[in-house]
Amino acid sequence: MPGRGLSVLLVLLAVAAGACGPQPSSSSPSERTPLAIPSVFTPPPGAPTYVPPTAAPTPLAAAPACAATLDAVPFRTHIPFERKALAALDYLNAGGRPDALRAALTCWGNIGNAPPGDFPYGAVEEVDLTADGTPELVVAMGDSDSKQRFPPGRVLIFERSGPTHAIRFDSDTLKLGRFAGAPALLPLIDRNGDGAADLAYTGRYLGANTGSLEVVVVGRSGPAAPFDALLETGMNFGRLTIDQRPDGTSSFVLTGGPISGNYGPPRDRRVTYAWDGQKFAKESDVPAEPRDQWDDLWVAYDADEAAKAGRYDEAIEGYRYLEGRAIASGANARAADLRTYARFRLILAYLATGDRAPANALAPTFTSTAAQQATPGSALAFGAAFMASYQVDGNVAKACAATIGDGAIFDRQTVMANRSSWPEDFRALVVLSYFNYKPKDFCPFG
Repeated sequence: MPGRGLSVLLVLLAVAAGACGPQPSSSSPSERTPLAIPSVFTPPPGAPTYVPPTAAPTPLAAAPACAATLDAVPFRTHIPFERKALAALDYLNAGGRPDALRAALTCWGNIGNAPPGDFPYGAVEEVDLTADGTPELVVAMGDSDSKQRFPPGRVLIFERSGPTHAIRFDSDTLKLGRFAGAPALLPLIDRNGDGAADLAYTGRYLGANTGSLEVVVVGRSGPAAPFDALLETGMNFGRLTIDQRPDGTSSFVLTGGPISGNYGPPRDRRVTYAWDGQKFAKESDVPAEPRDQWDDLWVAYDADEAAKAGRYDEAIEGYRYLEGRAIASGANARAADLRTYARFRLILAYLATGDRAPANALAPTFTSTAAQQATPGSALAFGAAFMASYQVDGNVAKACAATIGDGAIFDRQTVMANRSSWPEDFRALVVLSYFNYKPKDFCPFG
């Protein structure tokens, strides 16, 4: 009934209102435990007052001694990095001088040198980026409040129009953003052949197992176009070289590439970016020249990739190179084991092309008594297992199945847990690319 419902509602409201008022307590005021009491509650006289805890304020960076005498007065006190770009803009629009701004950023460590002292970053440079006779102001700075080795960075272009300035480019808008830490300007010259200087800089990022070099080129794709990234790229453990071409453009060459020590030996790549009329696009991406003790291992890996793709002539060339290698400096376990591995793979490649004569000529390596007693996991043991099956009926697929077994020896966890006990060749080859080196890649028939 409506009347009954209204009565119940009034009763509920009265109960709720009573719950908000002072409630009797069985404890005396002196025994009352301080509580987080709602503000609508008025404690009785003598009750302790609850004071909610407040977060400790973030301590400001201590002002360096040089700050007190800066000509750029607004920078005599600490300015958070997030506000420093606008502070610089306000200072310039108030008639501030670029050299005084440079001194201020240097004083506060926004222009500095990352440890161990060979990574200078930050700058304040005047350069005409629009070829209109009026120089723009380029400001690169790092976050001196950061504890990172390569502090998060920011690069800006201030364009002047009469007495006022405006920010025309901010690196925070790029996908790399502040990952390009400790930004260091490259020479501010014409990079794309349009007659105007371009902004180019590098930044660095240091992760747990990586250390990348970022490269950014900023300019305009046409006279009326806004400032934008013409190149935005990076490479792990990268090294940069810049070539000037006869047409007046630059090419940026990054060499590097290993991602992590867990991925096996480093193999550098050489990636070249060249001007295509609109941006700096990838022109080539090739392996760099080998430069360390893993050179022969990479020959084996390339030959394996060629065999997997059916390019058997290329694979045979690589395996024959390894098979004929002299063992330098006396006993070299890696060279000896790789030579044995190459012989095993040569047998497979010759059989794949139907050329049984050279395959049979290599067979004695794997039918000897030494091969029968070879350590499991070695190329010699794999070859012995293959030949023991193949010589029965000439069935290559069955011989491969006998060689790799259930594939457990290739299991990533097994390899990583026992890699110190594996023979040199197998350990090196599997650790080289243990994320994608499958048993079928080792004996790719059947």
